[in-house]
Amino acid sequence: MVRYFIESQQMNDLLSLLHRLFDIRITFFDMADGEVGYFDIKGMSKYCSFIRRDTAMNARCIACDKRNLLIAQRTKDIHIYHCHRGLAEGIIPLSDTRGVYLGAIVFGQVRIRGSRSPSFGDAYERRYYRMLPSLSRERLADIARMLKYVSEHIIVRELVRHKARQWMETLLSYIDANGSRRIGIADMAKAVDRSPSFISHYFVKEFGVTARAYIMDRKLRRAAEQILAGKRSAETARQFGFYDEFHFSKAFKKKFGVSPRAYAAEKRSPLKDTVKVGDT
Repeated sequence: MVRYFIESQQMNDLLSLLHRLFDIRITFFDMADGEVGYFDIKGMSKYCSFIRRDTAMNARCIACDKRNLLIAQRTKDIHIYHCHRGLAEGIIPLSDTRGVYLGAIVFGQVRIRGSRSPSFGDAYERRYYRMLPSLSRERLADIARMLKYVSEHIIVRELVRHKARQWMETLLSYIDANGSRRIGIADMAKAVDRSPSFISHYFVKEFGVTARAYIMDRKLRRAAEQILAGKRSAETARQFGFYDEFHFSKAFKKKFGVSPRAYAAEKRSPLKDTVKVGDT
């Protein structure tokens, strides 16, 4: 069983403060994609509560939440989208210093100013829709960036944290110490005196991703630091055990959305408004 800790009172105070500042629904989903229900936060909007009375619609809402939480978990970055009913939602994923997913701040149930309304089933639905907060895209992007800073505070202060078992702590240390070479399941199993099948099964259970995906994520994040420090792609590829520069660049672009060179140029340039609202 995963040992997962939330400093409930401090997180409650923080979420309540954010609600008062922005006057929109802001909540927290744990690492198993379940909404934490004991925080004193703004409740679900009347519109969402109304449409979720329908069983089929509720199932679509749940599926939409899970699908977009997964996207945020994979990208480890701000994810703003339109839900299946056209409302704007945002997700700020939390990861610890080792890249382990810890859950997400979720905000929204708002209308984007000037966007087209969905078709309504009856007058009540239309009425509740018009009661939703209406924000500009720029305002929503600003809130997302602020919540990103808040998420970093949560990680630094360890308000949400994951504590692995001893064998997992040993394995993570082994992975970090051997980031410059290719590590297989058999290598990891030997490092902690477990079977390969044990590692394959329990790694996913503990962290929600395969060991291979975790290792690649760690390599790419450390490689990104080297790229920002001025190292060339070919040198970085060799350092982290990629087959060649092409293999490295392809994996890097899949992870960060841009080539290593473009990544370095983007991070060194002045802050730009890169948060966009996408459809889902």
